[in-house]
Amino acid sequence: MANQNQEGQNPKNKMTAKRIAAILGIVLLFGLYIVTLIVAIVDRGSSGKLFMACLIATVAVPLLLWIYIWMYGVMTNKHTIASFDVRKPEDIAAQVSLEEAMVKEAKETAEAGAEDGQEEAEEDADA
Repeated sequence: MANQNQEGQNPKNKMTAKRIAAILGIVLLFGLYIVTLIVAIVDRGSSGKLFMACLIATVAVPLLLWIYIWMYGVMTNKHTIASFDVRKPEDIAAQVSLEEAMVKEAKETAEAGAEDGQEEAEEDADA
């Protein structure tokens, strides 16, 4: 098959560190919600504290996973979903090329306008 790498694995199904971290985060949050639900049904005493822990973890777990993915990108010098730069390097290069083309076109238009202005000035001087 054309999409398989040398080891015979499909690159779309390859388990990367980012994918493993995301799956662990999902499982951790889901497990926390299930435990909170069970404790709220069974025990009325500590369910309020567990609910507060669940709310804190709802913010803390994704934040910690984002920090992990960001540090992975920094340490390996790779662009990740948590990178601060929004645009990809290819997009930046395309934007620079477009800007260079626009500047070149503006210069050519200005030069053509200057030549037209000189011709008009010469015609006015002859008249």
